[in-house]
Parts: sequence; structure tokens; C-alpha cells
Amino acid sequence: MPKIINYNDQRAHIRRAALEVLVRDGSVRGLGCIAAQAGMKRANLYTYYPDRQALLDDVAGTLLNEEEQIFASALNAEGCAAEKILHLVNSVCDRFSEWAQMGVAILQIWAHQPERIQHLLSTLREALTQMIEAAQTDGQASKKYPARHCATLVIALIDGLMLQLFLNPDDVPDAGEMHAVMVETIRSLVGLDRQDGAAELEGHVNG
Repeated sequence: MPKIINYNDQRAHIRRAALEVLVRDGSVRGLGCIAAQAGMKRANLYTYYPDRQALLDDVAGTLLNEEEQIFASALNAEGCAAEKILHLVNSVCDRFSEWAQMGVAILQIWAHQPERIQHLLSTLREALTQMIEAAQTDGQASKKYPARHCATLVIALIDGLMLQLFLNPDDVPDAGEMHAVMVETIRSLVGLDRQDGAAELEGHVNG
């Protein structure tokens, strides 16, 4: 009896193979190398992706959706606004090591689809702005600076650190050490009240 292959599972397997090739080689010159990495014949790969561009577009979408989902998860998490902001920082920092390994691939995707990056950044700024505004309204964050300004700088801090990890992973301090510094920097930038109950999340940094 022939083996039944789930279409969506196989597409996900091919995307992982494409990402592995990007990480290993720095580029994808054709579908043949991806098929080999996925352990399948090149002709079979066309059943799932018509060409290289369609596959890379799907890989890009998967990576970009992951970052957006991290923000969405923090926005919808339980707790006050200040706790959600720190939850976001913790979630992002937890992924730094993994993202650093995919640095070349992610940089290529950023260059390949700038319009999707622009949309993602706009979405993330809006979500974080809403979180900071809620914290300011509840008295958990300082109103010294506009929420959108703070949101823009927080995202710049996160993405700037990611970029350094991509380009010079051996020159950037340990992710665990940077985690603690980032929490303190963002807490200071946004003006989060240390009595807001979010201190419980700081145990994640030191635990």
C-alpha cells in the first residue's frame, strides 16, 4: 500500500530544507539542492512548489509570521499592560539564539521582500504602541515620551540586536546576559513602574 503523504506537512518539510540550505550555503541557486536536502526527487518537489521563487516566498512568509505571532501572543497574554510588554521582551530574547543561526537566510528575506518587512514593522509598531498606551493610561508607565516613539525605539533595539547577531554572532555578548540588559533598557525607556507586578517576569531573566 503506497504511503500517504500529507500535503501541508510535506510543504513544511520542504520549507525547512530550503531554510537549512540558506543557512548552510548563504543562497539557494535552484530547487535541486533543496530537493536533495529534503530527501526527495526534484521532479516531486514541483508537486508542492512550481518554482524557486514561490518556495522562497513561502519561507519568507513563515519567518515573518513567526515574529508577528510573538507580538500577538504578548498582546493577548494575561496580565496588565506592563506585564505584556515584558512578556514580549522575554519571548523575543528566548528566540535570539535560534534566529542567529538563521541570520543569513533572514537577511536575504529582508532584502528580497522589503514591502513585507515594511508591513510587518508597521503592524508591530501599532501593536506595541497600543500596549504602551494602555500602560500609560493605567499609570504603569511614564507619559514622558509618546507611546509611538517608545514603540519605535523598542523595535529598533530588538531588530538592531538581531542584526548584530546575524552579522557578528561571535562578537555579541551572551544572549542570557543581553536579555537582562534589554529588560532594564526597555523598562527605563518606557518608564515602567517597578511596583507594577511585572517583577515576576524578571525571574525569567535570572532563572
